Order: sequence, then C-alpha cells, then structure tokens
Amino acid sequence: QAILAPGLLPRAAGTQSSESMARIPRAAMSLAFAACSVAASGAGGFLRGLEVGDRVRVRDKSSAGWTHGTVSKVMPLRVFPDGWTFDGVWAHVERADEAPYRVGERAQVRDLSSHRWVNGTVSKQMPLRVFADGWTYDDVWIYNQHLDEAPFQVGERVQVRESNESAWMHGTVSTLLPLRVFSDGSTGDDVFTHVQHTGEAPFQVGERVQVRESSKDDWMNGTVSKQMPLRVFPDGWTHDDVFINVEHDTAESCALPLTRGAYLLILCANLFALSQ
Repeated sequence: QAILAPGLLPRAAGTQSSESMARIPRAAMSLAFAACSVAASGAGGFLRGLEVGDRVRVRDKSSAGWTHGTVSKVMPLRVFPDGWTFDGVWAHVERADEAPYRVGERAQVRDLSSHRWVNGTVSKQMPLRVFADGWTYDDVWIYNQHLDEAPFQVGERVQVRESNESAWMHGTVSTLLPLRVFSDGSTGDDVFTHVQHTGEAPFQVGERVQVRESSKDDWMNGTVSKQMPLRVFPDGWTHDDVFINVEHDTAESCALPLTRGAYLLILCANLFALSQ
C-alpha cells in the first residue's frame, strides 16, 4: 500500500479546507451576496422591516376587510388606520403599494366610497389629517389617495371658485394650511372649494400692470403697491386700491430688456471711443 506524503491525504467527500475557500474570488462572493439580497427584497419585501411612516393595510381577522393606515411604531408594531385618531395593534399587517404621505402634499379624500373625491392638503402624517379645500380645519378621512399635483406656494397666482357653476376668479395664495387665497378685488383672504394652478408669474411690488374693475371698463396703467392683497396705484391716482382685473403690462415688460440692451450698447460704444 502506497504511503502518501503529509498534505496529500484524501479528504472526506463534501469537505473543503480554508485554503480552498480562500481561493474563491471575492467578486464571486459579492455577486452571490447581492443575488441573495435581491431575492429577499423580491419576495414582497418580506425580509425588509417596516418603518415608521410606511403605508400598510391592516385587519384583525382574515374574514374582515382591509383598512389602509400608517405605521406609528415598530416595536410593538402599531398602526394609525385612516380615519382614526389613535393607533392600535393588529393581527394582520401587510405592506401597501403606496408611498408615505408628506405634510404639504396635495391629496384627495372622502369618507364613503359613494362620495365624490375632494382635493386637499396633508397637514399631519400620524394620524393622517387633511385640510379639504374650502375647509378652515383639518380632519381624518377613511379614504385617502395621492394627488398628482404640485403643492401650492405662498404668493403663487391661482384661480378659484366656490362651485362648478361659479366663474373662475384669479387670486394670490396667502396661507397653505388651510389653503387661503386673496381673490383679486378682495381685501380679505378666504378658503375656496376649487383651487387651480395657473402658471402665471407672481406680481411684484413696483411692477407695472394694467387694471380695471370690469370687462366693460377701459384698462388703466398702474404700479403694484402691495402683493397681498394685490393693490395697485393707477397712473393719475393719489391712492392705491384693489381691482378685479389685473394683468401684467406685457408691453412695458417686453420693452424693458430692449431699453436696457440699447443703453448697454451706447455705454460700450462710449467706452470704446474714450479708449481710442
């Protein structure tokens, strides 16, 4: 029987030495670890723990309907169901395919599935509270959904109305929670059921504008004296006032860059002449 030299003894099947393990490329081990991580995250996020603020759905027994809510505490796992003012523990908790709500975010709310959706602004995350447009106080709602609309900004120009039958009025956002607007021609701000972005540039104090009280009146040139409420000094007046119709003076605003450009050209020409 042949005698094997030390280090050449046969190993039991299925065993490896630390030396052979060390010969496995680090890159291969990293790839294997990454594959395991992806597989774990792909299984419905089962291995990833819930975090405070995550949106979930809960129920106490398998025969009950699901209720959406927001995680308020991880250990023990507590959830604020939508429409509730306090949190609780639940026998069944599942991650909801929904992004967390943020304060200031635009959302749609309703209390019953038979009610129409109402636009509003999120005022608190836990419990989830929303200022419905036209309301002066926030509340909790059973049904909430994200609204694909940019948040409003103080000073932003918007259009508002009380109902679908009312005419749109232009105005300026004064506060966000609740959403209040100074409608043009009004000295006080108010809440409105319908508020929409216009994309119109905000008015600036000192800006030249055109104003009139109604569509039957002639336009008057003037200068903005205050942004909220929007007040204007019409040319020839000794006092400012609010007006229902206010427009940017496009003629002056377009001519101003040209005038400045001509002034710079003349200045450069004079400097060139002096340098000769």
